Amino acid sequence: MTGGFYKILANHSNAVQDFELVKELVKKILAEVKKSASQSDWYKKDDTKAQLQLAVKKVLRFKVNAELQEILDEVMEQAEARYKDYNMSVA
Repeated sequence: MTGGFYKILANHSNAVQDFELVKELVKKILAEVKKSASQSDWYKKDDTKAQLQLAVKKVLRFKVNAELQEILDEVMEQAEARYKDYNMSVA
């Protein structure tokens, strides 16, 4: 399930060039997404989506050299697409 987040960061090679940092960022992003996705219908709740966006932005801030907003938008799209029906009991 993390492949999409890796691909997003890989597509922005100007922003993050260190593979170890990419792995660390993906783990942190995934943890934040799963935390938000544990709430039912999280993707329909503007406040939950805003909290997730802020949490992901904090993960990326000062680690991503460029294209922060574009990466953030792509991460949010990916999170909603892949974790819309996320079930914590499966994880």
